Amino acid sequence: SEMNYIKKHTLDLQQEGCERPTSRLFSNPAGDYGSMVNERVGTGDWKDGNELGSTWESRNAYSYGRKGERGSQRNDVLSKLLSTTDRIVQEIDSVEYGLTDIQEYYANTGALKKAAENNRNGRRVNVSIVETYGSKPKPKELESVLRLEYRSKLLNPKWAEAMISQGSG
Repeated sequence: SEMNYIKKHTLDLQQEGCERPTSRLFSNPAGDYGSMVNERVGTGDWKDGNELGSTWESRNAYSYGRKGERGSQRNDVLSKLLSTTDRIVQEIDSVEYGLTDIQEYYANTGALKKAAENNRNGRRVNVSIVETYGSKPKPKELESVLRLEYRSKLLNPKWAEAMISQGSG
């Protein structure tokens, strides 16, 4: 089971006495949606990224699965799984939108990264970005994708002028 991490983590959780240690699909409470991270960012109601990670974790601690599990609050299982997270993978399937264009990326991928780091006592969690709109998808490190977006968009006066002339800024 050393190479089967799902089995390894399930057995670890079982040994710790966690109920339903096989939970792997987490989301918001049944009938609700959103991590609330983008709302907190929008209102400025946060001090640091750790708070945003905690918000994401509390909003996504509900597991779904077989045998009627439809949104059971499983903070213990999610926290344990986050503590074992080394890497997060985010797919981008459109050339029209990048990481800095849509709140979804920071509200979920970014906040998930912070939630995992919170549960790993601050140890870094890496993020791979996979752009799947080309013929040869290749994982890239988050930092290199952000650097490219900063240079080509946010720090590019021609891009900013074009956005303003279109009414986008």
